Amino acid sequence: MNNKKNEELDLIEEDDEYETQIVELINEDGKLERLVLEASFHLDEVQYAVLREENSEEGMIYSVDETEDGEMIFNIIEDEEELSEVIEIYEAMADDLI
Repeated sequence: MNNKKNEELDLIEEDDEYETQIVELINEDGKLERLVLEASFHLDEVQYAVLREENSEEGMIYSVDETEDGEMIFNIIEDEEELSEVIEIYEAMADDLI
């Protein structure tokens, strides 16, 4: 994943003007998790999302696929090199917005 080009970074604001966006996922134990969507962004042609637990400051980055029927699938990034690269780029983009 070299030569990344950031196409967009949508940070989700948490104040009275913006509604918190919640994503519900089924975890590996089969339990429903409600996660806050912090940001979504594209690098090259891959969409990523930053999700965090409702009462946490720490988030996790997922790659996002969309099925033919429009359902969003959030994938854990298992490739350590890809994950490190995506985290570095996300943090740089977020720092530019602050």
